[in-house]
Amino acid sequence: MSKEFPHELPTLRLHTAVSPLLPLRGGADGPSGLLLGINPASISYVASFYDTKLSQSLLRLHMNNGRVIEVFESDAAAVLEALGLGEFVEDWTLNLERDLG
Repeated sequence: MSKEFPHELPTLRLHTAVSPLLPLRGGADGPSGLLLGINPASISYVASFYDTKLSQSLLRLHMNNGRVIEVFESDAAAVLEALGLGEFVEDWTLNLERDLG
């Protein structure tokens, strides 16, 4: 602690190998706010679902800590690309005929 500022918290620096934060260019809107970046190592799985209240499909990022980040349909393609899941950009929603038929 500094003598000039005895109540100031110390600056902490992390010196371990952690996954870098993946920035999302322009962010991604969701029901809980704006997603600016994410640690890809913290995602356990990615899914989609249809929200009847919003009348649109949402991309869900299920985190290792049990929390869920929901991304609006308009930003889902950009988030999938940023996560390296570009092959799912066109077909990320459930299609009953294709997927269950």
